[in-house]
Amino acid sequence: MSDYIPDVLARFKHKQPHHFQGSPHPHAVPTYGAKVQYARAESTEPILDDAKKKYIQQVLGTFLYYARAVDPPMLVALRAIAADQATPTQTTMDKIDQFLDYAASQDKAVLAYHASAMVLPIHSDASYLNKSKARSRAGGHFFVHRQ
Repeated sequence: MSDYIPDVLARFKHKQPHHFQGSPHPHAVPTYGAKVQYARAESTEPILDDAKKKYIQQVLGTFLYYARAVDPPMLVALRAIAADQATPTQTTMDKIDQFLDYAASQDKAVLAYHASAMVLPIHSDASYLNKSKARSRAGGHFFVHRQ
């Protein structure tokens, strides 16, 4: 999928950013020394029109495919932006622009699998209503070892 990102950026007419973007979405700046850290207040910005809403949904859907297939670190940013896609504001659009800048700034992602001698044995058991007044029970052991 080496040409996926350039093709998507061309599809959405997103230009190469002037500066390197190392973060896929904005972070919450902590207030050092404060006794209580509050979440951001609900936005009072006007909701974008249907065309911009559809644009946001198309960007998210297109990159969701790529993130699941090749670049899982993008999933965190996509989830954070997708939470606002039902009622997008200009802040949501700014997050999309930052995400597209991030995608344009990164090297091509490569997902490689290599065989190893590691084994994951799993032992599990479960029961459901096998005794009177019993509830369901489940248990399991997971451990990794090398052969």
